[in-house]
Amino acid sequence: MKEKYHAVGPEAGYAKGTFDPAAYENSALGRTTAEMRGIYDQYKGDQMNPAVLAYWKEKGVKKEVFDADKEAEQMMFSVLTPLKTEKDHKYPLIYCLHGGGEDIFSAEVYGYGLLTGMGNCITVCPTASTHGNPMVEAEFIRILGFLKEHAYPVDFTRVYVVGFSGGEGATQRLAMLHADKIAGIGPTPGPNSFRGVSLPILQAGYNEKFGLDMPMICLGGSEDGGDMWPLNTQQCVNSFNFCMQNVVKAKNYKQLTLDETCRIARTSPNTVSRLFGLEFDESWINKLEDTYIYFGDFYNEKGWPMARFGSIIGMPHIQCPEQAMLIWSFLRQFSRDLKTGALRFDKAEVGGANK
Repeated sequence: MKEKYHAVGPEAGYAKGTFDPAAYENSALGRTTAEMRGIYDQYKGDQMNPAVLAYWKEKGVKKEVFDADKEAEQMMFSVLTPLKTEKDHKYPLIYCLHGGGEDIFSAEVYGYGLLTGMGNCITVCPTASTHGNPMVEAEFIRILGFLKEHAYPVDFTRVYVVGFSGGEGATQRLAMLHADKIAGIGPTPGPNSFRGVSLPILQAGYNEKFGLDMPMICLGGSEDGGDMWPLNTQQCVNSFNFCMQNVVKAKNYKQLTLDETCRIARTSPNTVSRLFGLEFDESWINKLEDTYIYFGDFYNEKGWPMARFGSIIGMPHIQCPEQAMLIWSFLRQFSRDLKTGALRFDKAEVGGANK
């Protein structure tokens, strides 16, 4: 009898009954994910171990941890910066929210730390999953203030919030409450970020407070057994409708019902639409290592790809380095004018961002 496979950790991850753990673990994605998470798995209880710092240094990253003495108040966070920063250069900020039952150190190995080592960004990992920290919104503002006060070379017009699993909900909450400070979000895999009774309450005040357009990318795996498409409750569909029409502001998006998204998943002639239960403006399938990734986009009235949904075939509830790269390549196209709130778009011709 096969032991049940946990993609993230004991009782923290899940996969569909059709998932083949051996096939995934032996795949290119499985191997790169295991390699990326290796330093965390080895030093879970000692993440400032000299070996950990040496690992990040070898990757071109300087790791710092702040407010460790305030862990009981859930204020600890880590900052990953390029080891060699360019003079007078400002770096985009990836604000990375960990999953429920995990911690800031697990978020460091979601793939964004590797991007930091390549000189692409600065990564912050707060104690901020909605499963464990009711201070998530206040912490976002406090940590941004900390970075400014201590003169970190952050380009505050390019702050992106990403969150995995339990961190998805926190990602959506920050987008609803602090849209004027965020240039794009990446709740991953995505569906769970629309669940819960608190999101509709926040959405109700979004247009009055902001009315800003917010790019979004949701990227997970086809074998995710709990955080999966299509959306499966009417509340979830209602929250998704609001997001697409009032936050993403997709030009051609038509409001769905639960029955309609289920019908699309059953009967659409489009393979990508059947997987998500959504009719996209454009969809396509790309090769990714030794598997495939299904993509669907929604565009705004300017023709910008404002919402992207992706599913990696055969992958369970986990973060792989390829996800981070694809999410980054999409989000990095957007920036926010901090005075007017206006969104800017600079189309990326390379890096996997667009078809």
